[in-house]
Amino acid sequence: MARSVFAFIALSTADGFIGVSPLVRSRGASKLGAFDPVGDELPKDGSDFKILERATSSSSLVKSTKMLVRAPEPIPTPALLTIDPVGTLIQHREPMGMFFREVLFDYSGLRLPRPDIFHDAYKMVYAEKCEEMPFFGKEAEVSSAEWWRDVVTRTYLEVGVPDDLLEEYMPEVFPELHEKVFTGAEGWELTKDADFVLGEIASWQESLGPKVKPKVFTGPPT
Repeated sequence: MARSVFAFIALSTADGFIGVSPLVRSRGASKLGAFDPVGDELPKDGSDFKILERATSSSSLVKSTKMLVRAPEPIPTPALLTIDPVGTLIQHREPMGMFFREVLFDYSGLRLPRPDIFHDAYKMVYAEKCEEMPFFGKEAEVSSAEWWRDVVTRTYLEVGVPDDLLEEYMPEVFPELHEKVFTGAEGWELTKDADFVLGEIASWQESLGPKVKPKVFTGPPT
């Protein structure tokens, strides 16, 4: 028995054009002809096809207002939804360079470069450290505190803080940066879309019912 294979060309215009008339090709036949989804009979296995009725009337290319499209395969319900919170749910209250400069200034009173210089140095050092030791040192069996301490040290050296002064102030500067900025609540705030995102996830969970309700995990910012 011949089996029909369907295809169509999709176009996009400002008024929402879906596509031109689909084509049908029967396996075992040598010709490719136009298929009229209104007048022609649906394929025997057409249970997984849907008629798409929306098309613009302003285009002369449209031959029919109905199109035959294959329904997408169902997506299994996930058991766990993981979210990287940084940039999605939370963000820094201030640029990182501002934190670096303010904390060091509070303890030292030194005349320091502009915050943007600290920020550029931090971004460069952070990127290098991520390449050297991904996942905050986990694979190298280094604690996250040690990982961040090296980032802080190299950032200050990059902007020109002398070694001897850095060694003097690091016992106070690093704990404040690490505990309040990197891993603490003081350095972070919710993004403007956080409530919306979490609300949509909660609604989606409830719609699935209690027996298949996926768990949601948001990883720590560091």
